[in-house]
Amino acid sequence: MLINKFEIKSKRVKGLCFHPTKPWILVSLHNGIIQLFDYRVGVIIEKFSDHEGPVRSVDFHRTQPLFTSAGDDQKIRVWDYNKKKCLFILSGHIDYIRMVKFHHELPWIISTSDDQTIRLWNWQNRSNIAVLTGHTHYVMSAEFHPEDNLILSSSLDNKVYVWDYSELKEKHQKYAGDSKKTDLMYTGTEVEVKHICEGHEKGVNFACFHPSRGLIASGADDKLIKLWRMSGSRAWELDTLKGHQNNVSCVAFHPKLDVLVSNSEDRTMKVWDLNARTCIYTLKKDTERFWVLAMHPTSNYFACGYDKGMSVFKLESERFDHARVGNQLFYVKNKVLMVEDLTNMESLPQANLEIEGKAVLNNQPCSLNYNHFDTSNHDVILNYKGDLNLSILVLMNKTLDKTSTPIQRKIESSKGAVFIAKEKICVLSKSRNLVIYLFNGRNKKIEWNTKHTLQGIFQATIGKVLLKSNNDVLLFDIAARKVVAEVQFPKITRVFWSPNMSHVALFSKDQIMICTKNLKPLCIVKETTKIKSGCFDNENGFIYSTYSHIKYLLVSDKMSEDSTSSNISGIFKATKSPVYVSGFVNGIVFYINREGKVSRETVNTSEYELKVALNKRKINEVIQILKRGQLSGNSVIQYLKEENCADIALLFEKDPKNRFSLALSSGNIQEAYKNAAEIQEKETYLQLSEQSMLQGYANVAEKSYQSLKAFNKLSFFYATQGCTSKLKRMQSIAMEMNNKNDIFENSILLGNVRDRVKLLMQSSQIALAYTTAKAHNLTDLIPLIEQEIQNRDLELVDNYTEQVEQRARKAKALLPCRPVFIEDESFTTANWPHTMLLQSNLQDTVDETETQDTFYDATATGDSSGQGISDLLEDIKEDETKDNLVGEEAAHGDDMDLLAGDLDGEDNWQDNDGIDLDEDLLGELEEDEVGADPDLADLDNEINQKEEDEVFIPPTRSNDPLLQLVSNSMVPAHHVAIGNFKEALNLLRKQIGLSNPKPLRSIFTFVHTNSKISLPTLPKFPSINSFLRTADGKNPVGIIDHEFLKKIYKEGFSEVTKGHFNEALVSFQKCLQHAVLAVATTTDEEQEIKKLINNCVEYIIAMRIELKRRDKDLTTTTIQNLELVCLMTICRMHPSHKFLALKNAMTLCYKAQNFITAAHLARSILDLESKGVFSSKPELVTQYKKYYAAFQKKGSNKVKLSFNIEEFAKIEEANGFVCCGSLTPFPETLLGNRTSGGFYKYSSSGTPEKSNIYKGSCKCPFSGAIYGPDFQGKVCEISGLTEIGADALGLCILDQRED
Repeated sequence: MLINKFEIKSKRVKGLCFHPTKPWILVSLHNGIIQLFDYRVGVIIEKFSDHEGPVRSVDFHRTQPLFTSAGDDQKIRVWDYNKKKCLFILSGHIDYIRMVKFHHELPWIISTSDDQTIRLWNWQNRSNIAVLTGHTHYVMSAEFHPEDNLILSSSLDNKVYVWDYSELKEKHQKYAGDSKKTDLMYTGTEVEVKHICEGHEKGVNFACFHPSRGLIASGADDKLIKLWRMSGSRAWELDTLKGHQNNVSCVAFHPKLDVLVSNSEDRTMKVWDLNARTCIYTLKKDTERFWVLAMHPTSNYFACGYDKGMSVFKLESERFDHARVGNQLFYVKNKVLMVEDLTNMESLPQANLEIEGKAVLNNQPCSLNYNHFDTSNHDVILNYKGDLNLSILVLMNKTLDKTSTPIQRKIESSKGAVFIAKEKICVLSKSRNLVIYLFNGRNKKIEWNTKHTLQGIFQATIGKVLLKSNNDVLLFDIAARKVVAEVQFPKITRVFWSPNMSHVALFSKDQIMICTKNLKPLCIVKETTKIKSGCFDNENGFIYSTYSHIKYLLVSDKMSEDSTSSNISGIFKATKSPVYVSGFVNGIVFYINREGKVSRETVNTSEYELKVALNKRKINEVIQILKRGQLSGNSVIQYLKEENCADIALLFEKDPKNRFSLALSSGNIQEAYKNAAEIQEKETYLQLSEQSMLQGYANVAEKSYQSLKAFNKLSFFYATQGCTSKLKRMQSIAMEMNNKNDIFENSILLGNVRDRVKLLMQSSQIALAYTTAKAHNLTDLIPLIEQEIQNRDLELVDNYTEQVEQRARKAKALLPCRPVFIEDESFTTANWPHTMLLQSNLQDTVDETETQDTFYDATATGDSSGQGISDLLEDIKEDETKDNLVGEEAAHGDDMDLLAGDLDGEDNWQDNDGIDLDEDLLGELEEDEVGADPDLADLDNEINQKEEDEVFIPPTRSNDPLLQLVSNSMVPAHHVAIGNFKEALNLLRKQIGLSNPKPLRSIFTFVHTNSKISLPTLPKFPSINSFLRTADGKNPVGIIDHEFLKKIYKEGFSEVTKGHFNEALVSFQKCLQHAVLAVATTTDEEQEIKKLINNCVEYIIAMRIELKRRDKDLTTTTIQNLELVCLMTICRMHPSHKFLALKNAMTLCYKAQNFITAAHLARSILDLESKGVFSSKPELVTQYKKYYAAFQKKGSNKVKLSFNIEEFAKIEEANGFVCCGSLTPFPETLLGNRTSGGFYKYSSSGTPEKSNIYKGSCKCPFSGAIYGPDFQGKVCEISGLTEIGADALGLCILDQRED
């Protein structure tokens, strides 16, 4: 029952006090130390050690940053805990001080002492205002009444006194502001004894007031606790509580519950029920005596001190476990199951729970599980631990009205229970075994030999449970009797599932782990405080609450356990007290507070929306969020940079240094250069030059070196580029500056041996000069050098000559490498080719398809290898020109005009963007008193002229003949294979009325990347990229053919058999969307693919109908439920699936007493006999014939359906009878207006046949799905691609061009 929240080990604890608002507790020790703890996080905040000897009492002021303390040094100290020092001392007692307390309103302190007196002090003027005498032994305790003008004291004289200080208070309020009458205010008779409570046989150690009732509790050395009643002028003994075996040290009333807590020197602490006057709980310490108690004034916390430390407890959990289903929230409050309507915030009690726990306690369940597997009712399981150890199953109807009483069923000796199916629950018994319980009362024990020790059970997906075992969490499959997945997560306390059960959050005391439904860890977050509750926001994120905050955590299958916490989590807001988050919808947080009240609050979600958009790479949304201006600061910029979106941050950053850093991070060298020119710092140009060389921006690197005056780097740069004319000019500059090192290096790079020899001669390096000249056989310079040697030392000339000749024979020419071929030297310092794209990324292209005919054409820029695809998906830059392209001209403008516009933009260098060499470089040389060199000016002019003439021309298109051969193909897949996405999109608009190309993005990339082949060439040479093609070489190989589609179709077929309708719907839609890029090689294969498309349409309709029926967020009536289950039976499916649909519909109709409808369905089941459905169990035929006869005998329908069941039973397929948008039959007014539709559908045999449609209806030009007139112009809900009712040519998947 008790929950230990905090515990410390220390010397004997004599005094305790909770702070009224902060999570702090003061602890005074027998060794004279006072400690201040934060019991929420379990850390010590401060120590105070001015007292000499034991400190017996401490107390916080309610509003001021003060606390008071007293002890055996006979002094009362008042402290400021912000300044961490003692402010002043009150002296007057002549013996040990037992207790000190602040008054809750007045500036008073009350103290008691072994000198048998009680003193009142005014701590503002630091004076003693009253001395209360009357006790004849040590006064052990005293306190003010929380409301009345009363004081309660206890003494070892066996008495409890109640004092009235009304007159003292009146005088204080009357004369407090008059300093002249301060000495005359108090005469000593202002406080009088009102009651004397006698009844203890030994000394009374402690007495306390009840916070709201006229009760007094006292504990004494006679081992008894007495309750006293005060009323008017009387006070009498109410009752005596017996149970302690030694002196009672302290007693305290609980502020919220009818509970009294006591502790004793008998090493026990007891909890008493004030109504029943009985002990309901005992905590025993083997070797430690209890001395003191403290109750938090407003919350559920209390603390006790003993010989070797102190502990902070909660009497019971204040957590309100809950389950949210749509706009309804289920929770338990005061032993009543409640349902909160989150729409209008109204509470409706459902059931008074039949539990036998302690009547005085709230007895909250430790967990509440909702049955998500049954959409026809509201079923919950409540699990109780502790003394109860039971589970309660509560069954409620769907409407939650008062016409029916919820059914309650108890499961005794349960460690926990969860739902595993519609009418099945799994229970972890007290003996740690798993038992299956059915709603009809049967149960079955699961035989499972395991080495795991099961400690808890939690909800999971259908047919599975999560089990807690030591430090592991196990995913257990009930049917297979085995663990299918496990993850290490110690001390798990609860789990929260996403709405579609695709993700799960595992909770421990201070950690959250997000996993997939198969327990694959995605991320783990550790908090410094305790985590309270949480919920999923669809699939975007997880919202949770801690002790003092409401936070969020992003959810993505691309996350990893190493994800940075700051990048995937954040804070919505701080809370004054703990709350339990139960829902999050459109920026509104729903939560339950500790009083059990459901509230909602709107939070600022700008940062959350930004991170979600970045997590899903929705760049347009990111930009729109930033443009609102609700987010700003370096933290957002840094976050964008960490998420590889520095180019977006660049749009909103103003500081040049930050813009420079962001531009380098995003690879925008031109923008980086503009900001470097504005900053004009050496370090900036160094970074820019390095990045420019890495990315192939030669002209930026050249200008950076010029700005740095890094002539040696410029020389090497020109040498590597093969630009000898500029290198010669660098040599001229070095000579003009008389920089011998640069002259020597330039001569080496130029291969100019004569300049090198002359420099060596000038530098008195005669030996090196002579060696160099002899090695290169410079016959005109050798005699001059020999003459110089002779002039210097005649004796050495012969020796010199001999040594040099010997070395010259072994020497090799030191000449630089030269480019093999340079057609035009101006090309040597040009930028590397950078492909210009009409759109910055695929997301922007898809979003703007309706207004611009651009979907990245790989061949338009010569990127036949598909290299641009990866750049396209990674590069993120906003196309600023798109806002100016409006109307028809923007939608169908000339691509070359757009390209020309891009070439004039920021991606290309212009003259006014560069650093003028003449002004920046030469001007600085003149400041250093170095004359201008005409060669340098020529170099500057040539660079600038080169930039003026330089216009980047994209690489020419590949010469692969396949590109030309498929240019006039009508098969969209051919154009996607070679990277011509734009033409493929144009064809799809004409053929199937494509209006939403987003789902095709990954399919386009898949087909294109799988259509290429890379052929190796010579060593160290790049590979040759080409395309896979047919045997005749005229068409690309079809990546998506009939077998490919059939494989996807079979996946959906298998999911239907398993009953996984969500997964089946995804598979069939995937098959339908892949069919858009299918390629057939023969007419027969074409017919098979079209037949497969028609089958997918029927299955998609069936899956959508069943999912709509099961949708727990939709409130469906019995009629709607029956109509939906019957509609599923007319969908053309495999006979085995048809049988399951008919069986389900027949059962529900029977339960609804629609016997005529059930008879028609039974007849349809019997008609399946010819298709081999009953071949494995022929006895079922007889059984269903009996059903049929029984239904016919009943011959009535309780519920009238909206369609004629006789006509309904004759329908062979849903498409044409049911509107594929609303999933309802077409109106009766149209039933008599069927007309020839003029389009072909494919029967189960694969042959095309004419279909009838209704007047006024419209159809999808690709899938053939028929809709009501209200859906005209909308996106088809079957394929998700095309415009309903659009005129189209029809999909072409077979190339019929003549050779």
